[in-house]
Amino acid sequence: MIKMNFSFRQSVQGGALLLLLALQSSAAKADENKSKSASKPKKETKYDRLFKDKKTETARSKFITVHKLDNKIYLELPRTLLKKQMMLGGTITSTTDPTAVTVGSTSSNPILFYFDIQDSSVVMKTPNNVLFEDNASSPDLNEALSLNYRDGIWQGFNIMAYNNDSSAVVFDVTALLGKPTNLIPVMPTKNGNYSVKATPKSELSFIRGIKSFDTNLSVNNDFTYGVSTSLMSMPIGGERPTTVGVSYSLALVPESAMRPRIMDSRIGVDFSVRLGMPKEGASTKRIFFSHRWNLVPKDKKAYTKGKPTMPVNAIRFYLDDNFPESWKQPIREGILEWNKAFEKIGFKNSIEVVDFPQKQGFDPDNIQYSCIRYIPSGASSAPTSDLYVNPNTGEIMSASMFIYSDVEKLLHKWRLIETGAVDPSVRGNRLSAQHFAQGLKMLVTKETGKMLGLLKNLGASATYSTDSLRNARFTTTMGLAPSVMDDVHYNYVAQPSDKGVSLASSGLGMYDYFTINWNYRYFDTDKVSINEETNTLEAFVDKNIINPRLRFYAERNARWDPRVQAEALGNNMIASAELANKNYSIVESNLSKWIKNDEDTRIKDKLYLQIAQNRYTLFKQVLSNVGGMYLNNMKISSKIPQYQVVSKELQKRSLLWCLQQAANFTKYANRKFERKGFLSVSYYDQSLEFIAYDLLAARNRVAVTSYLDPNSYTQKEYFDDLYNGVFKSVAQLRAPSQGERILQRAFMNYAQSAVSKATGNGAAAGGSAGGAALKNDDQGATPGFGDPSQNLAPTVDITLADNSELYFYDSLLKLRTALEKCLKANLPLEARTHYEMMLFKVNKTMEVKK
Repeated sequence: MIKMNFSFRQSVQGGALLLLLALQSSAAKADENKSKSASKPKKETKYDRLFKDKKTETARSKFITVHKLDNKIYLELPRTLLKKQMMLGGTITSTTDPTAVTVGSTSSNPILFYFDIQDSSVVMKTPNNVLFEDNASSPDLNEALSLNYRDGIWQGFNIMAYNNDSSAVVFDVTALLGKPTNLIPVMPTKNGNYSVKATPKSELSFIRGIKSFDTNLSVNNDFTYGVSTSLMSMPIGGERPTTVGVSYSLALVPESAMRPRIMDSRIGVDFSVRLGMPKEGASTKRIFFSHRWNLVPKDKKAYTKGKPTMPVNAIRFYLDDNFPESWKQPIREGILEWNKAFEKIGFKNSIEVVDFPQKQGFDPDNIQYSCIRYIPSGASSAPTSDLYVNPNTGEIMSASMFIYSDVEKLLHKWRLIETGAVDPSVRGNRLSAQHFAQGLKMLVTKETGKMLGLLKNLGASATYSTDSLRNARFTTTMGLAPSVMDDVHYNYVAQPSDKGVSLASSGLGMYDYFTINWNYRYFDTDKVSINEETNTLEAFVDKNIINPRLRFYAERNARWDPRVQAEALGNNMIASAELANKNYSIVESNLSKWIKNDEDTRIKDKLYLQIAQNRYTLFKQVLSNVGGMYLNNMKISSKIPQYQVVSKELQKRSLLWCLQQAANFTKYANRKFERKGFLSVSYYDQSLEFIAYDLLAARNRVAVTSYLDPNSYTQKEYFDDLYNGVFKSVAQLRAPSQGERILQRAFMNYAQSAVSKATGNGAAAGGSAGGAALKNDDQGATPGFGDPSQNLAPTVDITLADNSELYFYDSLLKLRTALEKCLKANLPLEARTHYEMMLFKVNKTMEVKK
């Protein structure tokens, strides 16, 4: 046994020795191979060659890596993000011409898309806007949907390379993010009353910087355009080079847990639209989701019992450090004003305003942060905002506001012109700190409403009587309008004799509280179905909008509804205009006295110009009564008609007022002031052409409204009043005023064109406003009440309603006789020449071709 044990031990020792020698040999060979491998150059990949020996700027994050080289942009997209929905939007961040472009503006909504790989390309696809019902998922239906609702391809990009572990694909997106693109237009087509045409100069496009964050990225560019402006098709100057800074933001759309809120078209909240698949036997329906932040109470039990509770996630806005210190408090107050509305529905401290964090990692360009930004700019513009909304649910993901450094000039102009006749404290070159803070808070409150999803409510002020706006008790209690979302600046109808009247808006109105209640009231999704929620909210609206001050007057109805007019105050347009013009005359005549140290008149000239523009705005507001109809988005059971044509008496009175204003518009001009200043052409003179166009364009609206209501102001009555007003000087055998001459020439041009068209003697009439009301189509009926995208005006075929050619022809017959008689009178040479030319045109137009 002992011997055996010894032999066994010898054997084991020998085996271990052999194993050790083998391991040593293997290790030596491994070292030898490693040495050979190290000496052998690593094989260069396509990915390596793409960036080799090139000056490359790279921004890396958990999201998408961005590379910038040779003025090109490359995305390194993780393959895990393929088919994940994203949003892409563009914002103006700077400009060389603030008269054409506003910093902070966006000219299109962000686009929803996803990246996918198809053959050797990365493609951008737009997901179909189809909302599947719970019971609409049968195999047959899904197959039909896949054939009829395919995802569309927007753009394709060649694959440049895969990264070295093939986990990400690299492709050139310069055409999308580094050049001007029609996919995301950033330049406006309108700026106030002016049309803007911007021609991109792609060769003058430069990429300034790139950033990438956990869920989004941004690319900042300088784009150059050739910009030209026109007013009613008339060019204003030539094309001028304009460079704008453009920031493109690309963000991952989160998988929101928020349940969509089905829209009610009677509520003034912005929305997204989806297509709902029907139950068997029903028709396809469009479904609208309201835009709102996802506010959920921390203590749901307390909320249910009506006790105030904090939200799980408050709406947090970060305040730019660059604001002047005196601005910060009114900005905070303007934003936090909306907490009062949230408190009414059980939420405490729903909105927070905090300073920009000093910690590393905070970047205001990261769109996951909602920021209030200070924009150094020479443009005296009101604040603007930019929202990112998840279109799948309507959830507002982030929102930022842009406040411009020259906003004080805008507030000073409004406050002085609109209240200077009443309030001596605003007469001067600048507003006091108190008045500026009050105005800034007003603007910020209004813009915050937009960031909460609310739309403009331009008809709100029309629910207050003009007389009430001169009453101290009423204005102190009710403000100037029942909604801060109306386009109201200051109380321009209050007169110097009115004591104690409020001259500025003073916070939220009853409409604002009502709308926040509808959009943000919390429903426990575990206990209340989406149908129950929709029905409850619909009943809430039914009960409350019996009160006209709680109604939403949609901006899209402004063409027809005279209540929906920007900057209007009160329910009596003529009375408001008369009162405002009295105040403007007081201010205009005192500009030289109130504005000091302005030897080059640059301050006074702008104020004078604004007064003239305000007077023209008043003219258009009154003219909106002519051919107007009140559009009411109400249920049939309310017994309030969907539309109601403005009374004949008010239409006639409004047209006669406008004709009187047009004929004598230049009486408002202060020629002495104009001669002292540096104005090249008086705006009062410039406005006459536009006034003439507006008066004649009203014929189309009257055609529609008289067709809808034969007992209303007819087109014949309109033409009779128009003719008598325009050619009053002819009937009175006297020389025409400057305004009358322009009105007469405009009438003659339209009449020539219309009659020539009817008789086959010339081209089609110019300047037609189209006239036909938008179609009222119930094909898009939605769950919830109404279609929030729909114009309420009924359908009218303008070719059946419009008899302009007949009335123009009849007018020319009368005018020929009147001119022949007038030319026998003793007239100044200039007047005689004008009338002789008119008679020549009449005879030429009435000439019958052989």
